[in-house]
Amino acid sequence: MKTYTVTAERAGTAWHVRVPELNRLTQARWASEVEGMARDLIEAMTDADQDSFDTVVRWQLPENAERHLERSRELAKAAAAAQEEGAAEYRLAAKALHDEGLGSTEIGRVLGVSRQRANQLISS
Repeated sequence: MKTYTVTAERAGTAWHVRVPELNRLTQARWASEVEGMARDLIEAMTDADQDSFDTVVRWQLPENAERHLERSRELAKAAAAAQEEGAAEYRLAAKALHDEGLGSTEIGRVLGVSRQRANQLISS
């Protein structure tokens, strides 16, 4: 199945929707219309049914928005890493309590989880 790359860039009050493979441009008023307009354009220019191809939209945003999005991605990645590290430390805390002789019921009570979850933590 052929995949067309579509670029969408804001131009005034509309989105310019380009299909570089066809060297064609159309417009959409709303971002939600971009893919549909691109698919209509591709269908009209190639006589291909819309079920016979895919599209990938690449949004071309202003530099300041791109900068904020990149920072957001960096922070989300750091947050995921911190969450993973926090979960590992939580498991280590459960294992340390187990090593001190506490049973899963007591560990669950201390950590605020069920006995079953405490068992999962100390066995992982």
